[in-house]
Amino acid sequence: MTARIRTKRAYRAARVSDGRRILVDRIWPRGMTQDRLRIAEWAKEIAPSDELRRWFGHDPAKWDRFRASYFRELDGMPDEISRILGLLDEGPITLVYGAKNEMHNNAVALAEYLEEKMREQETAAGRSGHPSCFLRPWEAAPQASSGTDAHGRAFGRARHNR
Repeated sequence: MTARIRTKRAYRAARVSDGRRILVDRIWPRGMTQDRLRIAEWAKEIAPSDELRRWFGHDPAKWDRFRASYFRELDGMPDEISRILGLLDEGPITLVYGAKNEMHNNAVALAEYLEEKMREQETAAGRSGHPSCFLRPWEAAPQASSGTDAHGRAFGRARHNR
């Protein structure tokens, strides 16, 4: 799930693996051209309010309160959140931001919020969000009496899927 929503500083090179790049700052990154940024869209409406952004100032000591306040703002934008989550059906998205602090910024908080909303949707739909191939061995369905030992040698009944 995390690999589907990425965050990336605007000043880092765009890559094909970024998928759909969405600028999530209210302010255009200083010195960047549209060609260099290579964004699919500028979603400034989903950025924190100017008041919240100025108060936070990327101060790590204010991070938890910033996240809580920003999440309340995001709760008031269900249509925009649904739209962005819908973009994940087309492939990965990268939330692009201009802040120097790569751990404490609005894109990181937004990615966390979106991932939580995805988990809520999957739970409501009755899915865990993890195909069985991603389950830990002790969570997977028990296998019939065949398999391999620690050295890769087969034991039990051999099964051939053709």
